[in-house]
Amino acid sequence: MNGPSINDADGRSSADLHCREMAARIDWAVRLRWFFVLASLAVAFLLPMVNEPLRAGKCFLWVGLALALTNFLAQRRLQALVVRSRAEAGTLRILCLVQVVGDYLALSVVAYALGSVETPVMFLLLPNCILAALYFPPLQSLAIALLGLGLVLLPLALEFVGLLAPVIIFTPGYREIIVSSPLILGSYLASLVCCVLFCWYLAVVIRRSLLANEEELETRYKQLLAVSRQKTSSVLHGAHELKAPLAAIRSYASTMRDGYTGPLPKKALQVVERIGVRCDRLLNMTSDIIRLGNLQGAVRVDEVFHPLALMPLLAELVAEATAAGQGREITVHLVPPDEEVWVLATEEHLRTLFLNLLLNAVQYSRPGGEVGVALALADNQVTVSVRDHGIGIGFAEVGLIFEEYYRTPAAVHHYGEGDGLGLAIVKAISTLLGAEIQVSSEVGNGTVVRVTFATVAAKVA
Repeated sequence: MNGPSINDADGRSSADLHCREMAARIDWAVRLRWFFVLASLAVAFLLPMVNEPLRAGKCFLWVGLALALTNFLAQRRLQALVVRSRAEAGTLRILCLVQVVGDYLALSVVAYALGSVETPVMFLLLPNCILAALYFPPLQSLAIALLGLGLVLLPLALEFVGLLAPVIIFTPGYREIIVSSPLILGSYLASLVCCVLFCWYLAVVIRRSLLANEEELETRYKQLLAVSRQKTSSVLHGAHELKAPLAAIRSYASTMRDGYTGPLPKKALQVVERIGVRCDRLLNMTSDIIRLGNLQGAVRVDEVFHPLALMPLLAELVAEATAAGQGREITVHLVPPDEEVWVLATEEHLRTLFLNLLLNAVQYSRPGGEVGVALALADNQVTVSVRDHGIGIGFAEVGLIFEEYYRTPAAVHHYGEGDGLGLAIVKAISTLLGAEIQVSSEVGNGTVVRVTFATVAAKVA
């Protein structure tokens, strides 16, 4: 499930977190309900085989089919809400309420088909009471639990007033013993009511504890976001402040190197050239810091994306990467797909993402190596793979390479001029575009980076 990006610390972000968690719980409950569907259908076919009343088998059959239909509709509705990022707490609670009441009705029919008091099947309403208590406020969940209790006991009440014929399946005479004695019947019903109330109370206590923990986590989350935002703002401010004087120093060094201030001794010229190289590296790093900070502060819903053709852009970037690798005779080749592929993005984001990946592949390839770029279409998604045969990354280090300023010891030894921000920028852009990025690598045998986008069928006019 892909939810909306959360980059702010306002109430909406914490509500989104809560809704996604609730949606995940409901999805788990929906999946679990399929086992009850299968069980109902299995019993429907088994009862006639053991010479039990055909009416009971038909009840289980209709219950199984009804649960299957409602469960299928609930699953589709939940998926639609999540995909459209429109899941709200109220909508999810209504969906849960419909499912719980449907289960109570199904259980009422099953209880009647199995002889009501002759079977403990009525106690199966307890799981739904717990589920309702976890999703609804205490009074609402209590009302839902009592409603379920009333629905499950409704067939028994209708039998007493003669509107329904009693169903006797198991031990003959067992029902008469319970029904004929008010004390036994009252004890049976009282135990059922006590179990329902106990489970409801226990679930309410658990829910309160969970809500308290969630509120504390949300508070800490907002505090962390505020600290992160303040840190990012300070870093960006410092990077902006450094960029101008660094550019001035670079300009002065170029002026001295080119002889505009008069001839320089050989050693002084070497020092000036080193100053220029160091200034270039620092300028590149400050530019990467500013770019990464802007990406981390961006929100997907605030960006305006357009359909862009991947092939022309990748062909241009492959040419740039090829030029960068000419000094070490590294070749970069692109395998075009059978048809043009369009993705929703901005050209700047795509250019930065793939240029970083291609230059990384070139930089960490051995002299005379080869870098391949390929596109694969499957399930209305396009995956762009960048493969090199360079130094590779250790298994324990693959999960760390997208962290800011992280570089493996082998990478530092092979190419000492990196700043450790390129892949962090790639990860930030992928998150912003809603793309998934995967890395597989083996030390000494190279690395494959795969970026998967949702495709756009054709260019939008």
